[in-house]
Amino acid sequence: MPHRLSHKILWLMLVLSMVFYCYEFFLRISPSVVVGELMQYFQLDAFGVSKLLALFYFAYTLGQIPAGLLLDRYPLRLILAFASLMCALGVVLFISTQNLILASIGRFIIGFASSFAFIAVLKIARVYLPGKYFTRIVGVNVALGTLLASYGDVLATYLKTQHFKDVFYINIFIGLLLAALFAFFYWYFAEHPSERNSRMHHFSWYDLKVLLKNRALWINGLVGGLFYLPTTVLADVWGDYFLQNQYHLTLTQSSYVITWLFMGWMVGSPIMGYLADRFKSRRSIISVNALISAYLVWHLLFLPEASLQGLSGLMFLLGLSSSAQLIIWRIFHQLAPMSLAATGIALTNMIVMLTCALGQVVIGFFMSFQQNSDDITLYTNHDYHHSLMFLPIALIAAAFLVRLLPKAYLDR
Repeated sequence: MPHRLSHKILWLMLVLSMVFYCYEFFLRISPSVVVGELMQYFQLDAFGVSKLLALFYFAYTLGQIPAGLLLDRYPLRLILAFASLMCALGVVLFISTQNLILASIGRFIIGFASSFAFIAVLKIARVYLPGKYFTRIVGVNVALGTLLASYGDVLATYLKTQHFKDVFYINIFIGLLLAALFAFFYWYFAEHPSERNSRMHHFSWYDLKVLLKNRALWINGLVGGLFYLPTTVLADVWGDYFLQNQYHLTLTQSSYVITWLFMGWMVGSPIMGYLADRFKSRRSIISVNALISAYLVWHLLFLPEASLQGLSGLMFLLGLSSSAQLIIWRIFHQLAPMSLAATGIALTNMIVMLTCALGQVVIGFFMSFQQNSDDITLYTNHDYHHSLMFLPIALIAAAFLVRLLPKAYLDR
């Protein structure tokens, strides 16, 4: 007979869902330290490897609405057990062969299954906890994900003496372990009344149609995507290799510098969550931090020389200012009805990640347009500068687009 699911177990489920989000984060960024090896392994140029890795984002984007609808209708623990298992199977497909089609299918599966992670955490926060804690939980969740990502330098050091595939084997093991834990919680514990009640709302296509037609929600998601783009580009694909080329760093040193980008996010996320709840001037917070981020990226691209400590400080400040992106979730909290909590989160996250995916492909195209090669060492400072200039432009656009949001959503 299943045991009763207490409030303590609900909190444990929140923590376990956050761990799944951290795992999804690791799946997304782990290829960044082996981009050169992947280009050689699959015989791809910069545009090709950008498209392959960006499949995660396209699948993640396509998976958002189905994930939201499923999490609004079915037991969260069962859905997350299946999603964790699919992540592990996707990694197996991605790395088990040099066949580009199978690798693409694997990367797509990883992205689609990962789409449940962030939505699940926010669904728990939105449904089971008072609204005043929502943004803070988002901040803590992102801080945990970025804390995991901050160990990129450890991963890089490990890869110095090991085969690059080992990191993917670790991903497979973690996915299978999470699937087993979620399955255990599903079969061993009965549903808590609040968990069951959250799925008793009658689904309304009219509500979904109203949500999809909400102009403010689309603008909010686009601002979030443009704001998040520099973090995904620098952390997921080009950051390590740009730093090695521009500042003559080793792989370990460049990964260490990228670590400070995540440390900035980790410190800034709870702070921005608090500021979003405490003050009403959310329009100014987003605009100012987007412009500060644009200046910092510009500075990073065109510094003639810098010390390891100076670059680390610059990355920390970039992460700190970029964490203001989380305020879009405080704005979202005003936009979606409770009956479509997960679906509204999914739609917003879909817009954010689609923007990031398209941005990565655009930058990869600019890189290959200037240097069509599968040897990443042939790319010059000139190639990186002209391609990555897209990042400060995106941030400036975010700073101005947020002004299009109705003030009511920003200042209440």
